[in-house]
Amino acid sequence: MLRTLFAFLTLAAGPALLAQGTPAPAPKLAGVTAHVYKQTPTRPLLLYSLKPPATFAGPRPAIVFFFGGGWTGGSTDQFDDQAEYFAARGFVTLLADYRIKQRDQSTPFESVEDARSALRWVRSHAAELHIDARRIVASGGSAGGHVAGATAILAKVNDPADDLTVSPVPAALVLFNPVLDTTEKGYGAKAIGPRAEELSLTSHLKPGLPPTIIFHGTADHTVPFQNPVDFTRLAKANGDDCELVPFEGVGHGFFNSPGFRKTSSPETYRQILQRVDAFFQHHGFAAAATRTAIPRQE
Repeated sequence: MLRTLFAFLTLAAGPALLAQGTPAPAPKLAGVTAHVYKQTPTRPLLLYSLKPPATFAGPRPAIVFFFGGGWTGGSTDQFDDQAEYFAARGFVTLLADYRIKQRDQSTPFESVEDARSALRWVRSHAAELHIDARRIVASGGSAGGHVAGATAILAKVNDPADDLTVSPVPAALVLFNPVLDTTEKGYGAKAIGPRAEELSLTSHLKPGLPPTIIFHGTADHTVPFQNPVDFTRLAKANGDDCELVPFEGVGHGFFNSPGFRKTSSPETYRQILQRVDAFFQHHGFAAAATRTAIPRQE
């Protein structure tokens, strides 16, 4: 189905478009539906949705995952496991593609624009997707955590082609070792250049941040652990609900490595799922159906 859809998109896009951008690999999950949420100068951008079981009735909460890769690489299958898990819990889960340097010769500014476009598209199509537009969560890891956070914080970075009357701000954020500070104190200053502070979430943090939970390793040498410490402190000083869950001695990207999920730390992976479940329960995101047991990772 996805191959057929992509073939159609390829024909519609034409040779000139194909020469400019490389299509992203589709998720490996069975049962996903592809949606074109945006046409860029290089290629169409897709969101892949996975519905919860039919036992979950009524408009459902949704969670949109953004992959990491330093705004340079990465693919939508990075959060396949988490998308499948939360679909089983009653969420409509969506895996978002966005422009990155390797595929589009883009900058982090375009990545942020696309993330905000994706949230606008999801909110605009809530009825079609059977989503409760008041319960849309943005999630991501590393640079994906940055663009997820940007949907709530970077109000001035928008694609001018978007309908700016539609809010991209999610109802909650679930972030995994996210890039929060793009200045010299954090990650990304070299990639972004003299405009680095414009994309720094910490620099633009104001009261009104959606409820946020951050998972971060204390031994992260890519995104310094001090960054989420500072971000959480500032958010709480603003009166907002922001929780930092530290993992002692753990480095960058621990949340989605196959070894972490399947072999080296399956119980820690389960603990993360439980913490996110509790976060959702606390903030009213539980779907209207019998809760299922947390699956063990084989």
